[in-house]
Amino acid sequence: MYVYSIEVAPEFRGRGNGRAAMQLFEDEARRRGLSQVGLTVLGGNDVARSLYRSLGYAERAVFMSKDL
Repeated sequence: MYVYSIEVAPEFRGRGNGRAAMQLFEDEARRRGLSQVGLTVLGGNDVARSLYRSLGYAERAVFMSKDL
């Protein structure tokens, strides 16, 4: 299973809602017998990257670009 996008409205951030959503996602993957999950997170989204790291996710690749 893979998470392409997740968003918590600004007024609900910092209350554990993102963590809870990711835990539900992982629980569903386990229920389906899956042994790995993945997600996409933008490099500049330090809050989300910190959350995912605290949940045990590891960065597997870094993609870079440059505006001309």
